[in-house]
Amino acid sequence: MSTSRNTGHSDPDRPFSLPLDGLGSLSRYDVLLAVLPLGFALALLGQVVLDLSLHQAVAAGAVLGSVVLADALFLNPPTEERRR
Repeated sequence: MSTSRNTGHSDPDRPFSLPLDGLGSLSRYDVLLAVLPLGFALALLGQVVLDLSLHQAVAAGAVLGSVVLADALFLNPPTEERRR
């Protein structure tokens, strides 16, 4: 028994798309949003590797997150694009 279904892919040679295919369309703010949790993950990794206390690791992640957030909101704020 044969069934066919439309998978929605336009290229039959590549039936699966990788999540990395759309990285070219990421905006600056998408990257900044990804950096926020990565900063905490790196800080917690630093806790294990550098034998820091949990308080120091979380504080380091918070400082990194604060810098990223201040940059995104105050130093380089999003602007409204004009549509024609």
